[in-house]
Amino acid sequence: MFSNIIYLIIVVVLFQLNVPVGGLISSPAAFFIFLLLLWLIFALFCRYGFSRILGSYARSDTPVSQGQLSTAFQRMTARLSILSIVFFAILLYLLNLKYWLLKVPGFTALSILPGLAAITVFLVFLATVWYFGYETYRRFFRGPLTRWGYITSQVKLNVPIIFPWALITLCYDILSLLTWPSLRRIYESATGQFLFFTLFLILLVIFLPPLIKYFWGCSPLPESEKRERIEDFFKAQEFRYREILRWPLLEGRIMTAGVMGLVPRFRYILITDSLLEVLSVEEPKAVMGHEIGHIHYKHLLFYILFVLGYMAISFGLFDITFSLMALQPWLYELLKTAGSDLK
Repeated sequence: MFSNIIYLIIVVVLFQLNVPVGGLISSPAAFFIFLLLLWLIFALFCRYGFSRILGSYARSDTPVSQGQLSTAFQRMTARLSILSIVFFAILLYLLNLKYWLLKVPGFTALSILPGLAAITVFLVFLATVWYFGYETYRRFFRGPLTRWGYITSQVKLNVPIIFPWALITLCYDILSLLTWPSLRRIYESATGQFLFFTLFLILLVIFLPPLIKYFWGCSPLPESEKRERIEDFFKAQEFRYREILRWPLLEGRIMTAGVMGLVPRFRYILITDSLLEVLSVEEPKAVMGHEIGHIHYKHLLFYILFVLGYMAISFGLFDITFSLMALQPWLYELLKTAGSDLK
């Protein structure tokens, strides 16, 4: 589920880097028609993907283990989630989503409004994945959740990721309304955008874990022999953390574990009940060793630097691309026309 953090960060970065220009679509009605068509195509991909899993295992002549079913389900969910980013990028860069959002009254005054609208559109694509994936989840995991409850629980897992960005953006909107226009010019510049997202990512990795803990409904892992072995293992490795938590991910039926938080004061170890049940007394130490490795090798920090590097390169490539496009007379006229539409 931590991959969803990366997905949402990529979506926010794509939206912020996008320059809102008109061009391919000339009317709001046409935009909504193409938007609906794009969503229907994506829904067909989702239906086909999960139906293929159900069909392949129904036709299988040999018994399939719960682990194999879980792996197939999670892989399909991950692939379709990545595909949703591709469809969002098409919506953003070909259908000019940001351009049309800024046409909504009030959206140009508060930058948080078009941003939240764009994230909502992306969540609709993710909800489509969860909608069609529910039947696969229900058959394989036999959980009591209804389809609506399953979708709601998935949304609840993803909402905390948006809070740091929303808070920073809201502060910017308030300051830009109360102070100087120069603040807006700084924010809208390439340097300002880069600094904004650097601050966003720093706050995200430091303060998001306690928020996620609350929204995910995590609770301290009860005292047991397995917990004692895990704590002894952490002490031997001199690994610092805040708490070991029960992770009720999809009712705790998915066998997984995780670690979140770069700062030890806000670092939590997560483990689901189903994983803890199948492991012997000694085996959780191997799982925790894997999670310690993520911290030791600074994988989360690598992801942050990767995203920031992507932003820096994107800004530079945009300037180069814009300059090359301006060399072509017909593209230059199109750019001038699109720019005048925003005024």
